[in-house]
Amino acid sequence: MSGTARVLRFLSRGDWVRLRLLGPTRAHGVPLLLIGTQDGDAAGSCAERALATWSHRALVAVVDLPLCGARRSDKLDPRTHGELLRRDLEEQLAADLAGALDLLEDALGHGRRPVAYVGLGLGAEFAAPFCEGEPRLDGFVLATAASCAVVVTRTPVADHVETETLATLEPTDALLDRLRGLLGA
Repeated sequence: MSGTARVLRFLSRGDWVRLRLLGPTRAHGVPLLLIGTQDGDAAGSCAERALATWSHRALVAVVDLPLCGARRSDKLDPRTHGELLRRDLEEQLAADLAGALDLLEDALGHGRRPVAYVGLGLGAEFAAPFCEGEPRLDGFVLATAASCAVVVTRTPVADHVETETLATLEPTDALLDRLRGLLGA
């Protein structure tokens, strides 16, 4: 990986959230990709691959998801604890992602750059309500499985929604090129 990722932390609903940031921070118009990885760990192997693959062409911020990474808890599994836990995880993730965008705006300055959320696997599972309602996102990709990716691009008139099949949930240059095209970057 080129360079060392900056580690930022912020408090969200009483829990410290870790955010790892790498890429060209000062280049005008370079897109910001906020990533929720397959395993949800901002310091895990999926995050390392995302940072290594994309940080030379975009500013990449990988966030710890609730119950993953440094915030891991084996006691709570949304697949076994039902709808109530699912709603709480959606609310927690929404608070975390909003906090991450706030922190990044403060850290990077408020200059306009295209911003997208890329949720892969666990990073997509609970992110839809946040992404659908967040006006700071120019687009988002939610891929719970490679066979089921939703790609949304925002325009001043309406959202453009596509469903695509990805070759993999791994961060690839092809997916980044697709995102950059969608964001007009």
